Amino acid sequence: MDMTDPKHPLNVALAVVGGIGLTLMTIALGIGVVQGADTSTALVSGMFWTGLVMLVGTTAGWIGVARPYQNFDDINVPQYTGHDHDDDH
Repeated sequence: MDMTDPKHPLNVALAVVGGIGLTLMTIALGIGVVQGADTSTALVSGMFWTGLVMLVGTTAGWIGVARPYQNFDDINVPQYTGHDHDDDH
């Protein structure tokens, strides 16, 4: 299976961990908003920074694994579809 395939187990695992990190950040910000001044700063900041590290780490991991900068479509070059067409009609 090709590493650029979105269904590759490593790509799926990176997406799950990144999603958990994003969810953790959202929950931390929600706790901070709901509890206001009574919020435990250490808890909220710890959750937020952990989520941020997870999200940034998995993004960097995905870039290293999938290498999206090497596999891109150039919209100026037509893709050969396997069908031959006569240009005279």
